[in-house]
Amino acid sequence: MPLEVIGAGLGRTGTLSLKVALEELGFGPCYHMIELFGHPEHVELWEAASEEKPVDWEGLFGGYRATTDWPACSFYRELMQRYPDARVILTVRDPDFLTRRRKAPRPIRSMGTVSPEAVRSWTSSAGPSGNATMSSCSSTECLERNATRMPRPSWNRETAR
Repeated sequence: MPLEVIGAGLGRTGTLSLKVALEELGFGPCYHMIELFGHPEHVELWEAASEEKPVDWEGLFGGYRATTDWPACSFYRELMQRYPDARVILTVRDPDFLTRRRKAPRPIRSMGTVSPEAVRSWTSSAGPSGNATMSSCSSTECLERNATRMPRPSWNRETAR
């Protein structure tokens, strides 16, 4: 079954709420980062993707109709190419809200340190209240206007535990 919805938004932008909503609307099951806890065998596939090796996307997303959150959001371009009929939803949040939640930048596993400037560049079109907002994009150009690609995740078995 091909993916019908690709969530391009970063974590903490309403991706879990989007997952629940998509499943309620009949686009489930939806692949979200929490799926990794139940499928540790997916780590090898994400390792391959992060190293820009060929990935069996159908094997990874077999049985899923949608995806949101990390790590899949880092590969929205590849997923848009593989699933050209899928709708893309970009969730964003006010960058000041995200940086207020963290007193100082802290490492996110092996992805490096997240600075307030990086968060601002990732979430340039959030609503004024800090609430997550969504926009639907059907082209790479639309996403390029609204989001900057996150660094590729660097996977290893230690970070997945």
